[in-house]
Amino acid sequence: MRSSTIIACFTLAFLAATISQASPIVIYNTGVDDSGVPLADNAIDPHWTLSGVGAAAGQGPNAIVATQAGGWPVDVGVWMVDNGTSTWLVPSENTYGPGATDGTAIYTFSTEFTTPGDGQVTFVGVQSADNGVVAFDVDGVPGTFTPVGFNAFADFSITASVTGTSHTLNFAVHNGTGEVNPDGPIGFRAEFTTAEFIPEPASLALLAIGGLALLFRRRW
Repeated sequence: MRSSTIIACFTLAFLAATISQASPIVIYNTGVDDSGVPLADNAIDPHWTLSGVGAAAGQGPNAIVATQAGGWPVDVGVWMVDNGTSTWLVPSENTYGPGATDGTAIYTFSTEFTTPGDGQVTFVGVQSADNGVVAFDVDGVPGTFTPVGFNAFADFSITASVTGTSHTLNFAVHNGTGEVNPDGPIGFRAEFTTAEFIPEPASLALLAIGGLALLFRRRW
């Protein structure tokens, strides 16, 4: 094999390794603007939407920001106070929404993100909710999370294969399950510590094979 071919092969291998490295995904914590700065109380979050099923049907699509400036329940000892990283999202300016003792009041907080194409996404972070998160997924692929209430954060994580370029991340939150008075405040809050994308390995293999085929064609 000629030296030029060897060099080209090493170049292709280097490019494939470079492309296969994780790249960041643009995704936003709850309740922040395009710069990641927390929004004002009762503002509409531009990145997250809200939908409901069961007793919560008809809620949304706007996810409304709730901060300590709006008073209870965002207060010391109740819901965690907002910080410079995230704020709460709620269905109404007074934070109230329909609940159900049988668990049918499910509020889904969703955000969209894009990737260059097929591959693998990884998200890691912390979440808190009233009454609590009951499901978490990316394009229908479930992730893992630690159940927690509304006065602390708990972990969530997911690594999922995705196809195409447009994707949706969803958190389902219940309201009122097992409570005597199920209607009441409902809120969700999330902060991301990792948001990464790795291209589909098969695509990288095709790139390398195509490059080698071109080299050998030129050689012959």
